[in-house]
Amino acid sequence: MKVMAIDVGNTYVHIGVFEGERLTISRIVRTPENPYGEAMVLGSVKAASRVDDAIVASVVPWMTPRLLNALALITERKPVLLTSASDIGIEIHYKKEQIGPDRLANALYVKKHMGERSIVVDIGTAITIDAVEADGSFMGGVILPGPHTALQCLSEKAALLKEIELEGEDTYLGSDTASCLRIGLLRGFAHAVEGLVRGMIDELKWESPHLLLTGGDSSLLLTYLPDFQYVKDLGLLGLKAALDIIRSGEHQGGR
Repeated sequence: MKVMAIDVGNTYVHIGVFEGERLTISRIVRTPENPYGEAMVLGSVKAASRVDDAIVASVVPWMTPRLLNALALITERKPVLLTSASDIGIEIHYKKEQIGPDRLANALYVKKHMGERSIVVDIGTAITIDAVEADGSFMGGVILPGPHTALQCLSEKAALLKEIELEGEDTYLGSDTASCLRIGLLRGFAHAVEGLVRGMIDELKWESPHLLLTGGDSSLLLTYLPDFQYVKDLGLLGLKAALDIIRSGEHQGGR
């Protein structure tokens, strides 16, 4: 069976195609800022050959119906929209109506592919750090701004601080404004992630959970988080797991 999974974030749209359990296509494009810039995303969907099924997770409301309509043209079944109301068979220790579908997909990745307690750090427009039990139960988490979001805020609020390219620095002592910003944003966020993860583990009294790193901007912190396992397509794999659970429930309910 050929399945398309689409994860729409505020900064990036991640598009994947599965053949059976194997991810054969993985593409990342910039999330358009408004409907006038959506051609690249919709073009990527429409350019795909027909698929048997599809699932979408989206935190960009204006894009959601457009994607579902585009998918309806190439799928054999009505596409699934993963939301907090979806029946995906996991406990959620969080205000259910407030949890993002991307975080649910990450939890289902842990359930299907890890099978052990895990902390998932997803770095994009925001950084989410979530604790997930071996069975996929979502135990709660933390949200903080992503590196590019923080940099944009600084450049808008501080007249003498301009936007720069974020790239690694091998020192803790900056020699100019640009290097000071890079160290503060990259090393600073890496230390924040490590500290928050330690706090979660202590509070939950977990022993040696898996530490997973993913997200469109995760490469910025990868060097500074050597204890974390990088999983590029974690969200897409979680969406595929969600689709399997939802379709299985529909099949059983129809008996």
